[in-house]
Amino acid sequence: MLSSWAKYDLRSLDFALGLACPDSVRRPAFIPAEGIVYLLPKAQNGEIVVATCLRKEDVERLRTDGKWLQYAEYM
Repeated sequence: MLSSWAKYDLRSLDFALGLACPDSVRRPAFIPAEGIVYLLPKAQNGEIVVATCLRKEDVERLRTDGKWLQYAEYM
């Protein structure tokens, strides 16, 4: 399942709390469900954070995939 929030400019929202606008937007913790992918709103520099719920062995496979690592950074 894929949910994309990439087109929403949530960084310009003012929550009227006397704070500056947010630097980034993240999804809060949730109950893991294998196969869910979130494309979060773009950062000011254009980067998009991708939140995924994968099995441990799938994550390890991606962390050693040279092509994947050309375009992604594990955090």
